[in-house]
Amino acid sequence: MTQKVLFLDFDGVINTDRMAIDALTKEGEWRDEFGLKFDPESILNLRHIIEETQARIVAITSWKQYGLDYLQEIWQGRQMPGEISDITPDYRTDFEMDAHHQPKCVQAPLMSKGEGIEEWILQEQLQGRETQYAILDDIQSFTLDQQPHFVQICAHCGITSKDADRAIQILSQNIRQHE
Repeated sequence: MTQKVLFLDFDGVINTDRMAIDALTKEGEWRDEFGLKFDPESILNLRHIIEETQARIVAITSWKQYGLDYLQEIWQGRQMPGEISDITPDYRTDFEMDAHHQPKCVQAPLMSKGEGIEEWILQEQLQGRETQYAILDDIQSFTLDQQPHFVQICAHCGITSKDADRAIQILSQNIRQHE
């Protein structure tokens, strides 16, 4: 079975520069127990992607340092669309031969978000799951093979309706290609 996945960054995507500026210059409820709130327009467009595709969200954000449980708590506490089902790994598991010529498991640090996505997809393939995906990020750090799946987000504006339509198109194209 093929799963649809939205690899999602936070800063510059749903946590926008526009929102930070508004929080500094205007009065209002800009913060909650988790900190600066996410940009409402970006969330509306994210909701559209999730409703149209039923994609799972996998976090590729630096926020994943706080752990999956914390990200899920934020998501639920803020009543965000969909759910964060996972985070990408920071390490790749490799095997090398020890002094006795026996394979041993070692962890090698991943250098980019693109490598984290590759490792995540590989682990899913080893579990027998095929992945069709789109990537939403404000910074390009993805492999050549991932470029057709990448939607570059403006860090000031966040996810626009055009970005949402592009992500939906990417996920839809992938589905047709694999059917």
